[in-house]
Amino acid sequence: MEKVVSILTLLCAIAAFYLQYHSSGPEAQQRLNTAIRSVLGSAGRVVTYCVVLLILIMSLAAIYLFWTSTDPIRRPEVVMLILHIVNAFLYGYMSFALPFRAFQRRRSQASPSSDAVEP
Repeated sequence: MEKVVSILTLLCAIAAFYLQYHSSGPEAQQRLNTAIRSVLGSAGRVVTYCVVLLILIMSLAAIYLFWTSTDPIRRPEVVMLILHIVNAFLYGYMSFALPFRAFQRRRSQASPSSDAVEP
């Protein structure tokens, strides 16, 4: 019961933070966004990428378990297999697209613009 109360308290705190953020002015929102970016740095992107990879691995493991199972196939298992396949494709795409886009963004920021090049 204590865990349920703790989780509900956390959810209420998150909801209050969300409402307070959206009720504040644009200047306060900008200050908070800057503070969060300075504290997290690139850790937010790394954690997001790790979560994406974890979900991809879990979906691939579920597909493998379905494939190697000797039990008779049931309808709920087939539906879950289809969902795991969709999950694997989407998160597989994200696991390759996120680093690739970040690399392109860094490369485009590092290269000089064509307007700044002098003949």
